[in-house]
Amino acid sequence: MAKKKSGINPFYVLLVLLGIAFTLTACAYGVMAFKGARADAPAAVQPSGAALLAYLDQHGAQLLGLELALLALCTLGAISTDRYWMRRAVEDFKCQLRPEDQRPEKKSKDAGPHSQAASDSRSG
Repeated sequence: MAKKKSGINPFYVLLVLLGIAFTLTACAYGVMAFKGARADAPAAVQPSGAALLAYLDQHGAQLLGLELALLALCTLGAISTDRYWMRRAVEDFKCQLRPEDQRPEKKSKDAGPHSQAASDSRSG
């Protein structure tokens, strides 16, 4: 029998990956700004990671802005689809339970926190 995948919200996975990328980019951008502020380094010496720092010098702000926009979109996607993925995970969990472990669900018209009090006041 094939095992079903669990109901993991894919936007959460994207958020983690984009968050890591954003953190690394922001740290590298900070290093680039720090090295740019230091004027005592000799110009002839090529520091390690010079190509990355040169790229960030030219495109760093746009890259950070793009990553921030993608983080915002994935956050909205995660929030808007969270109810669907939670409902799917609960249904998958219920399907995995044995029949004797499942409790019957009570459904009535007066289901609510005040339903018992409302029925008591009507009868007496």
